[in-house]
Amino acid sequence: MPTPSLSDISSGKYDSNLLITPYEKLFIGYSKNKGSRKIGSSGGVGTELNRFVLESGLVDAVVGVGFSREDPTLPEYRVIEDPKDVAELSGSKYVYMEFKPLLQLLALNKNKNISLFVQPCFVKAIRALQRKKYPNIKYIFSFFCGYNITYEGTEYLIGRAKLKREQVETMSYRWGDYPGGFMVKQKNAGVVNFGKECYELIDLMFLKKSCKNCSYYMGEGADVALGDAWAKNLKKASLLITRNNAGSSLIEKMHSENKIMLYELREPDLIKMHWHNLKFKKYGLSPFLNFLHICFRTNLAKKLLPFKFMSFLSRNRRKLAIGMNVNLHKIKSISKKNQG
Repeated sequence: MPTPSLSDISSGKYDSNLLITPYEKLFIGYSKNKGSRKIGSSGGVGTELNRFVLESGLVDAVVGVGFSREDPTLPEYRVIEDPKDVAELSGSKYVYMEFKPLLQLLALNKNKNISLFVQPCFVKAIRALQRKKYPNIKYIFSFFCGYNITYEGTEYLIGRAKLKREQVETMSYRWGDYPGGFMVKQKNAGVVNFGKECYELIDLMFLKKSCKNCSYYMGEGADVALGDAWAKNLKKASLLITRNNAGSSLIEKMHSENKIMLYELREPDLIKMHWHNLKFKKYGLSPFLNFLHICFRTNLAKKLLPFKFMSFLSRNRRKLAIGMNVNLHKIKSISKKNQG
């Protein structure tokens, strides 16, 4: 199937089942809790979801990815039971997480009602486990995932900050003014950071092989999937996709209790906002990006490629390819008519 153009998308000439897969409702939104919105990668809706299901007694614990208490540079699965601690799971972690540790956590928490935030590539397997072995999994949440990198990529960025792992007190992949960027805080010293756009192409050096060939992107099959709303006229907001009645009912309840602000979202706008990644996920890397990936993944390239030049290319790619203005119509109440 030929790759559609942006003009095709605007006129509806695309395969929704391929690009988005079945869903119920689409929204742009953000948490009305200023703290959640501030620490989140986009609109803080993920943080608000975790807090809401705990405070409402819908689950006993939420499982997601935070940083290790022993090594603040190392992402790991965490189990959170106190709503006050959900901030420990906030923010993107651009490192591939293995499935086995998650299975171990599920076995340890089989007597608790839980919700999970997992990579899109794990949703299908978790859904099968929910049906056959772990009915205590009450909600499956996911997020948009262009690709994940190996932990070597994190070590590379720490090195470019001219630090060693043992010098790091805290770390973030989406710190600072939206859209944020990589940050390391040194022990007993200051902060070193550079914008997200500075290392997007550099991620190609550390692209996990299985991620290169994975077509999962928008949390396909999850109850709720979240991503960045690359809307130029609404900074720090999330895209929300509900894919079943459980997800739609949860978002409706959060909205009715004034936990989140929601705006209408047209399906073509969702696709255009994320076209830079959807093309890759659904149709494969472009010849140019594939060429860059082949060149960049060598050890020699990792040592010699100039960081500032790569940052320059990334910044300009982002300006040209990412972000658009959208029509913002606030939703007063959710109904079956409010669909993408």
